[in-house]
Amino acid sequence: MANYPYSYSISEDTLNGILDAGTLEEEIGDSNIGPGVKDITSVGDDITILFKMPLSVEEITALTSVINTHQGIPIIQTQSVRIQETSMAERQLYVKGIRFEAELNSVTEYDVQFLFDVELQIIDAFVENHTSGDYLEFSIHMPDSSDFQLSKFGETVYIPPSGEIKPTPSFDTSTIPAGLILRFNYTSTVAIGSKPIVVAHLRAHR
Repeated sequence: MANYPYSYSISEDTLNGILDAGTLEEEIGDSNIGPGVKDITSVGDDITILFKMPLSVEEITALTSVINTHQGIPIIQTQSVRIQETSMAERQLYVKGIRFEAELNSVTEYDVQFLFDVELQIIDAFVENHTSGDYLEFSIHMPDSSDFQLSKFGETVYIPPSGEIKPTPSFDTSTIPAGLILRFNYTSTVAIGSKPIVVAHLRAHR
C-alpha cells in the first residue's frame, strides 16, 4: 500500500515548537481529515505525517491548521478503575475537605493539588447562600503556564434548593496523578446578596 507523506517543520509550524506524536495523531483524528494517519515520524526539526490516502486541498488546509495549533502537550488520561474498599491493606481511604467563598455574579476558580497519586471516588459538596441557577464544574488541568485542560468530569452541576450535591455512591474512581490541578469553578448568577460559600469533601484512595 502506498504512503502519502506530508512534511512540516516542528520549530516553525507548531504552536510551541514542540511535538508530541500521540497527541498530534489524536488531534488529526478529531479533525475533518478523512484518510487515517498511518504513521508520524520526526527527524531533527522535520515531522512527516504518512496517510493511507492522498489528501484533498481542503484536507491539506485542515492538516496545516492542526499542525499550527499543536502545543506538544502529552495526553494524560484520568483512568476509571474498579477498586474495593479499604479491606485492601495496601490502599488507604483519604478524605480531603475544602472551603472557599465565591464572588457574586462571576466565575470563581479554586484549585486543589495532590502531592501523590490519588484515586478520586466521589465529591460531596454543600453550598451556602446560593441562588437558583448557580452551578459548579470540576476539571483537571496541567500545572504550568499553559493551563491546559486534560478532562472535565463535572459540567454545569446546578445547585439544588437544599444546597447539597451528593452524587450516587460508586466504587469507580478516576486516577489523578500527583501534581495535576483539580479545579472547582463556581458560577454565581446574581450581583446582590451574600457570597456563596462552597464546602466540599473529596473521598479518595491512595
